Amino acid sequence: AKDAAAPQVLNLRGAILALQGKYADAAKAFLAALQAHPFLAEAWQNLGVLFVLADKLDEGAYAFEQARKLDPTAATAIASEGVVRQLRGQAPDAQACFASALDVDPGNYYAHYALGHSLLEANEDEKAAAELTQSLKRRSSFGPAMYSAGVAFLRRRNHARAVRLLKRVTATDANRPRAHSTLGIAWLGALDLARAEG
Repeated sequence: AKDAAAPQVLNLRGAILALQGKYADAAKAFLAALQAHPFLAEAWQNLGVLFVLADKLDEGAYAFEQARKLDPTAATAIASEGVVRQLRGQAPDAQACFASALDVDPGNYYAHYALGHSLLEANEDEKAAAELTQSLKRRSSFGPAMYSAGVAFLRRRNHARAVRLLKRVTATDANRPRAHSTLGIAWLGALDLARAEG
């Protein structure tokens, strides 16, 4: 039983190291987990994330494909394949991946976020706001979804909602200068609207 758990322990160790920003050590742990158990979908998924962070998109795509083959119900692996396509400038293919991930797991907050962010980049603000709202319903503290939703609502001239979301982002991560500047724009829009109505 101890030997069977070893790859899971290595995968967990890698995840902890990745959260600490120790990406090289994390990659070693994921590779060791896969050497011990090549059919561990989670380790392939985690390794793929590290490859994408290192801008090794081909390697990341391969790792995500392996994760998906091993576990066809792994919505995050399907969504991660979409992220690679988005980074390659293939937005329609990326959006199809995100939609497929949501077909597998309609409650996957990350797939809703990724689809919303892709739609936001395509200036489909109404659809983006809807997907990002779904992401936040499932994980209300997810900063990237809060920020992107704030931008979507700002573009739709819903300044009050944009301000609320962007204030939450700046309160939870004071080191996000884009969030601070976008919050300022939302405040100015809300003030201009108030003056026009008053």
